[in-house]
Amino acid sequence: MNIEGISWRAYEFDHQPKTSDWYWAVGIVTVGAVVAAIFFNNVILAILIAVASLSLLLHANKAPRLLDHHLTQRGLIIDTKLYPISTLESFWIDEYENGVAKLILKSTKKAMTYIIIPLVPEIEADEVRHFFFQHNVAEVEHHEPVSQQIMEYLGF
Repeated sequence: MNIEGISWRAYEFDHQPKTSDWYWAVGIVTVGAVVAAIFFNNVILAILIAVASLSLLLHANKAPRLLDHHLTQRGLIIDTKLYPISTLESFWIDEYENGVAKLILKSTKKAMTYIIIPLVPEIEADEVRHFFFQHNVAEVEHHEPVSQQIMEYLGF
């Protein structure tokens, strides 16, 4: 595949190792919620909580993959998935004091409204802005969704 444009490699998320206290906290909350659901005669909810907690614990150990990101004439390519330029409504580059930046894209697709991508220090924010301006994608201030912020706070 011939790719022209801006390219970089970044991890899919910032991995934060979990301590044993974190696992204990999840376990205690899970047991409490399961006991409460059983107390209220809701066995299905108890099973759902147990399965969700197991899923959470399995995901917590998942190491992030190193992904290739490309901004091309066709759109944004993350590994092998293409997000066409025509489906990108607007963008925002959220820059932090520590030099880390995130590209936040608002998509017209209902299933995935926001696409949040880490930018590496080697990629200039102005270069990315220029790319989107060339493709008539508006720069509109966006913030990470609250669900994303909660997941990052919890270490995901």
